[in-house]
Amino acid sequence: MERMNGADMKSIVFRADANPEIGMGHIMRCLSIADAFSGDYNVLFILADKSPAKIISDRGYESMVLGSDYRNPDDEEAFWPKEITPDLIIVDSYFVTDDYMSFLQKRCGILVYVDDLIEHPFKVDVVINYNAYADAEKYQNLYEKAGIDEPKLMIGTDYVPLRSDFYNVPNKITSPEVKDVLISTGGADPMHLAIDMVKALSSDDDKKFNFHFLIGAMNSDKKEIYSASEDKANVIIHENVRDMRALISSMDIILSASGSTLYEVCACGIPLITFVMADNQILGADSFDKRGLAVFAGDLRNEKREDRANLLLEKIYHVSDDYQLRKSMAETMRKLVDGQGARKIVQVLSDIERSSN
Repeated sequence: MERMNGADMKSIVFRADANPEIGMGHIMRCLSIADAFSGDYNVLFILADKSPAKIISDRGYESMVLGSDYRNPDDEEAFWPKEITPDLIIVDSYFVTDDYMSFLQKRCGILVYVDDLIEHPFKVDVVINYNAYADAEKYQNLYEKAGIDEPKLMIGTDYVPLRSDFYNVPNKITSPEVKDVLISTGGADPMHLAIDMVKALSSDDDKKFNFHFLIGAMNSDKKEIYSASEDKANVIIHENVRDMRALISSMDIILSASGSTLYEVCACGIPLITFVMADNQILGADSFDKRGLAVFAGDLRNEKREDRANLLLEKIYHVSDDYQLRKSMAETMRKLVDGQGARKIVQVLSDIERSSN
């Protein structure tokens, strides 16, 4: 791999994508892992298209755009420069195939797959699944049934790859009164939930709260959201947030799509309401609900667009009225995530890399 900071440094490639269809989650968790390498490796992100390139650059990393189709990774071999042969490749995509993983395995020292689905036994060196529902035994059964050597497994919430500012978050006392509510609808918001909720805020009950909307980089409704919120003093819009921990910690309730954001909220111990917008969010939302980590507002794909905003607002009112529920939820959340997952991932991968030499 072409060196960026010196010929003797180790190199790592992250192969992930982000766009309005798949959101920002894959890229954001890879960025957290990249940060935890702390300058010990040359880092390069390889992308199908340029959609997330600026976000990666703003975090201080280089990227290479292949000009390929993220849905068809088997066609990428023709796009990869031959000199890209890093020590580590970390893949974070739902579209990978056995052939694609075999191609990557030949291009690197150690191949790592970040998985959420527990559906297929890819031939890789390491599998990471940090989700609350992750189960090492299921992976062991998958690999045993397929007759494939089991990779090194990093399973469970010890490995949640959060940014370093979520390490050792001070405990926040749950207030009996709810004042500030943060609404996070993902990097792209394909269901247009943010704009629908801003428009729905019209009753006297709504005026009891400050509604903070976290607007993602790929939200296509930005201009309309700002316009619709101009005459609503209790609506605050947040974009390009530099200190996400401070924003989350300042809230009394968080409403968020099921995804990596849930673990940031856990680290801060803020009462949580979650919902589903895609198949890959179902397991996480169900697990959080059953473990008392969140109130589940349902799979919004089963609701009419005109009903979704009011359904979510009703959940907010319900949770705000139940102090004991919020207090119990916050206490349970803080026990789940310590914020050091990215560091633990890097330590394990560094140990594997050293032992392989």
